[in-house]
Amino acid sequence: KMDEIAMLNIVEPSQDVQGCQVWGLTPLQRMQEKFAKRLRQAMLFQSKDGEVDRVIESIRSELGDESVGLCTRLGNSNGKVALHMAAWRGDAEWVSRLLDLGASVNAITIRGQSALHFAAGRRRDEVV
Repeated sequence: KMDEIAMLNIVEPSQDVQGCQVWGLTPLQRMQEKFAKRLRQAMLFQSKDGEVDRVIESIRSELGDESVGLCTRLGNSNGKVALHMAAWRGDAEWVSRLLDLGASVNAITIRGQSALHFAAGRRRDEVV
């Protein structure tokens, strides 16, 4: 169950938490989508040291521990998840950490590519 305080940070006082918003998503689902996108971007670019850790900590503080795993499994419009990004970059440490956080090793893109495809295609032997 999500912490009540975290929910209050997400939803306006008069808003129905089960009510649909844009694209048929509840406010909680929209927040999870937002954080999943931030996680994917941080994983792909990782321009700042510790950026991925900061995003994960933001997910924990805003949505709760159980949402971290969910955010690792939410993909973009092509189905790419954070694990695909880490494998593409050849970042074995983050591949392992994402799996520990709940990422799915079986996640595939709309083209049927797994993280293994991304790593092997770029000859990222340390991830394969």
